[in-house]
Order: sequence, then C-alpha cells, then structure tokens
Amino acid sequence: RPNDAEMLAFRAVALIFIGRATEALTYYNRIGARPFTPAVYNNYIHALWTAGRAEEAERAMDDAAALYPTQATIWIARFHIRMFGGSPGSAVAMAGDVRNKPGDVDGPGLEGWVAQARAIESRDPAQVEAVRLAQLKRARVSSFGAENAIRVLSALGLRNEAFTIADAYYFARGFTVPDYPTPGSKFTPDQRQTRLLFEPVTRPLRTDARFERLVEEIGLTRYWRESGTRPDYRTSA
Repeated sequence: RPNDAEMLAFRAVALIFIGRATEALTYYNRIGARPFTPAVYNNYIHALWTAGRAEEAERAMDDAAALYPTQATIWIARFHIRMFGGSPGSAVAMAGDVRNKPGDVDGPGLEGWVAQARAIESRDPAQVEAVRLAQLKRARVSSFGAENAIRVLSALGLRNEAFTIADAYYFARGFTVPDYPTPGSKFTPDQRQTRLLFEPVTRPLRTDARFERLVEEIGLTRYWRESGTRPDYRTSA
C-alpha cells in the first residue's frame, strides 16, 4: 500500500519519533488525501517545526486553523510552538484572545501554560523558580506532565532538572512517572514518547554529553547504527 494515506502518515510519525523529521516531511508530501485530518495536521506541523521549517509550520497552522477553527489541538500546537519557538509573548497574547480561542481551552491548564510562557520570556528569577517547582511536581503526576516538564525546563535552561525528569520518565530512575494521573496507573516505558528529544526546544539537552548516554540507553543509538541512518541533529551538527 505505498500510496495509502494512512500508511504514509504512520510512517511519517515513526520517523519523527526517531529523530528524522526532515525525512518524515517527504511522506506527508506524498499524501494525496487533502485536507489533512486535525490529528495528521498536528503531527505535520510538529514535523515542520522540528525540521527547522518555521515559516512553513506557520502557514500550515494558518491552514489548519482556518479549516478547524474550534479544534483545540491545533490551537495548542500553535501556542506551544510560539512559546518554545522564540515568541512566548505571542503565546500569552493568544491566551488572552478569547474570540479566537476554542471554548475547551481554559482553566488551570491554560493558566499554567501562560505562567510558563511569561517565565520563558522574562527570565525573572521569581517566575522561573515558580515554574520550576510546578514542573518538578507536575512531572510526577503523568507521562504527559513529564513530557511537558522536560520541554519547559529545557526552554528555561534548567538542564539538570530536565535530565532528572527524563531518567524518571524513561527508566523510573529516581521516581516513577505513571502513564496517567489516575490511581493505579501503570508505568509502560515501551510506550514513552521520544519526539520531544529532537524538537527545537530541547536543543540545550542535545548539546550536553548526557544526551548521548540517554539515547544510547533508550536504544536509539543502536537503531541508527544498525539501520544505517542518522537523526537530523547529527546530520546538521
């Protein structure tokens, strides 16, 4: 099924997770069924961002928002890419734009994102410390919380804390990160995401010697070696 849209999308996502977002884009470009669904758009947008194609990512977000104006995932993708991509003030403005914000994006979660964006923009010590403590606490609640904490702490330059959470998230080292914030939730390391390791926001981690030890232990280094492939960050280094 070489031209099947679903197969092409699955292949593209797999490539994003193994650090090959640039190659993933070739598969998205082969998908003939347009427009993309919100889920495919979300992954496509993140692939563009991760591959360093910021202008194309912005156009894709515009297209997706025009097609799905009430879709929360598209709005959230734009917010986080702006927050982590050098425009945290723009992300804060998005949160205040009630007219263009999906109705189900609100409450404590949004307040937390805004606090993160403000800390990233200002680097005010008090704001950074408040966000740091909140993320260290949030990382223990669920895998989603830990994923976001790694991104936020990396964006703030707090590499030690980010690596501490990565150890817990992938290996239950130091503490265990449950899959979901529900009592009795399991820890399934084989289902943990790796796309965040290759995003622009985690570039500070990739410049640290601990990063190579991390991808080695996860098994990615062996995969790249045995498959004869290289992730984008090693190709552009």
